Parts: sequence; C-alpha cells; structure tokens
Amino acid sequence: LLAGMLPMSVLADTGNFTISMPTDLEAKIGDTISVPVVVKHTAGVNQYNSFDMSFTYDPSVLELTSTAIAGLSVTGGNGMVRVLGYGSDRPVGKAVFILTFKAVKSGETTIKSVKAKVGIKQTAQDEDASDAVVLNDLVVKICGKYKITVDANSGGTVSVSPAEAAEGEKVEIKVTPKSGYRMKTLTVTDAKGNNVSVSTDNNGKYSFVMPEGNVPVKVTFTAKSTASSDNSNPK
Repeated sequence: LLAGMLPMSVLADTGNFTISMPTDLEAKIGDTISVPVVVKHTAGVNQYNSFDMSFTYDPSVLELTSTAIAGLSVTGGNGMVRVLGYGSDRPVGKAVFILTFKAVKSGETTIKSVKAKVGIKQTAQDEDASDAVVLNDLVVKICGKYKITVDANSGGTVSVSPAEAAEGEKVEIKVTPKSGYRMKTLTVTDAKGNNVSVSTDNNGKYSFVMPEGNVPVKVTFTAKSTASSDNSNPK
C-alpha cells in the first residue's frame, strides 16, 4: 500500500517502533539457538512495511545458520548479520524473523542490535526511516560439555565415563575384550583430528584429559592368535 492510502492509525507521527529479543538463553555445545525478533509500537501503530536491522555476535562461540530467510535479504557472517525486509505490510506484535545460531564453544556472549530502522514506507534503509528503540540485547550462556563417542569392533566392549565432559576434565575408558581377544589399538582424537594423549593403569582402564570439542574414541580388537607384531598400545 502507498503511504497516502494507509489508515490514520498507521500514519500516526507519535510514539516509536521497538524491537525486542528474549533476554537470556542457555544452551549446550551443538544446540541450535533460535532468536525471534519482535517489532512493536508504543503508540498504537498497528503495522509497518519495511525494516533494516543489524546484529553482532561472537563467531567463536556462535555460528550463524540463518543465512537465508524466505522473503528477506540476509547478509553478513563473521560476527555480524544484517536483515532487510520491505514491500509487504506486517503486523506489529509478532516476530518479523527468527535468527538461528549453532553453539560451537562454551562461554557467555551477547547478541546485540547495533542498527534498527523500521518504516511505514517501503524503504527503511533510507535516511528518513525512523530508528526503532532497542528494548534489550540477548545474553547467551553455552554449557561447555562436549560429547564422547565410541567406535569399537565386535571383539569386545568399550565404555567411557562421563559420556560428556568439559574441557580439562578427566575421562575414563574401560576396555573389556571378549574371551580369546585382546585390544589391538585405542585411538582418541580431538575435533581437528589430532591424537590425544591416553594414560593407562595396565588393568583395562585408560584415561585422557578432555580437549576442546567433541571426541571420538576408536578401539579395535583382534584374536589372541594374531601375530605379536600387532600394536596393543593406545595411540
């Protein structure tokens, strides 16, 4: 609709548009974090047409996954995202879009609105568009526990404790070969594929210090009749 055709309640020149997000969120590493952005008005304006909003975040803690939102223009990455929409009348009081992130590292970070323009006309990015009042930023707390997965063949059983651990925490591995089998190899690697040092008590129990990121534990078993040249020490 053209500005001259909108109801008088929409054209009111008093009050301000506002934008808001949730105030606090907690998540685990690997979780998807959804952030609805809601537009309202302080003086009863019931719709708007366009908006131009930019947000910052810590890319070492959060990975932006909403790189495309239907009907909107999304640009950015590496700690900044801009969302632009125009050409459609939108009701106030509802989420105009939802930003999504993946939690990739433990810690606390803030998703902060650094630009917010909302307009009744179709071009909120123009200089004459009004600045919306940002009601709050969003503080996100990421729990620093990483997952430990086990991959072992049929020659025995392997268990780990705990199944999830924070960086620097001790993780124990119990290896139990079946009768007639022995452990051939035990390998623990970090998220980058590097070997993690493993300690042993020589009684079927091993341990390592949890690095940053998810960790796979791989164990192979072999029949005891296999040549003694097989390596039975953990890597």
